[in-house]
Amino acid sequence: MIVRKKNIFMQKLDIKSSSWSKAAESQSLGQLIPIAGSPMKMPFVLLWNILIFRKPNGIIFRYLNDYKSPIRSILRLLTDYATVYIGIMTNIKILWICHNVDRESSSHFPTLTRYRRGLLVKKADHIFVLDDLLVYEASKLFNIDENKIIPISFGEIENINGELNSNVKELIQRIQKWKININSKSSEHSLFGLWIGTASEKLYEGLKFIAEVLKSDSFEGIYFVVIGSIGTWLKKRDYDVYKILSENKNVCFIDNHINIPTNKWPYLSDFIWKPSNDLSINLTCYNAASAKLPIVGFNDTFHGRFIDKYKIGVSISPKAELFDSKDFTLKITRWDKENASKFLKDKTWGKSVKIFFDFV
Repeated sequence: MIVRKKNIFMQKLDIKSSSWSKAAESQSLGQLIPIAGSPMKMPFVLLWNILIFRKPNGIIFRYLNDYKSPIRSILRLLTDYATVYIGIMTNIKILWICHNVDRESSSHFPTLTRYRRGLLVKKADHIFVLDDLLVYEASKLFNIDENKIIPISFGEIENINGELNSNVKELIQRIQKWKININSKSSEHSLFGLWIGTASEKLYEGLKFIAEVLKSDSFEGIYFVVIGSIGTWLKKRDYDVYKILSENKNVCFIDNHINIPTNKWPYLSDFIWKPSNDLSINLTCYNAASAKLPIVGFNDTFHGRFIDKYKIGVSISPKAELFDSKDFTLKITRWDKENASKFLKDKTWGKSVKIFFDFV
């Protein structure tokens, strides 16, 4: 008798779903198939595969972001409901990776988002969160038993070998020249922090902190590289912060989205600056650990608690007026790289993908 291997459909094709998919293949668990394109096509993908006798064992929902268009957001609501009920009627397990426990990264119509979240809280067979620390938070927020919530994790992203494209090479050279120029003028050891990201409200406070401390000259001997297409957003969000980051001599501001492999981060920085104020795990934590660099967060946030629990960086007060550059420098220079290795040994794509297959 031939035993058919399990198949799981996962919303959204990205580096995370691709990494889980590769881990499933390497362990011969079955197929985890990321569905590329709009999540609104999921019910049609599902129906087609049922008709051709390729019904999956499970469907994994992920991000529940909506759209600026009310019509598209309503259609997203309807297609999510259709996907869930098709799954229930055909005995397909409904799973949800709740990447952002307290709120979605983008929500233009909060009422519609609440309906979709409520649907999955009630109908999902299991809800996955990205660390043990989030189990209690999700249980409390969703008012459900902790047994329904399963902790999983990301893992280390494999660096792609090969030639860097010319834009990345030029940028790395530009930053390195900037660093050399600073070090040549400084009598003391300088520290360089790296912020790489996109326009996101949850990351605003971290950028604002840099600007506030730069105004007070408290970042003595500390410099920042800020990379991301954030200029237009930041001008509208807080023009003063934008002006300081784009003009201050202590900041190398690159208002462009350029993907720099994590194995190049140590050539550009001594620590990763990525404070975040929501209940989520940023993949940057794993990338920083992979680069063997400490990541910095605020000690009054979940992100700071996560950093402290695994000792993968430094958590500091969110109050800019309390920032002490000498104390901060001491913490960064004394951080043990072995903590990053322990973290990545414990947190792997393979362990998490096995959990997915165990629950379908």
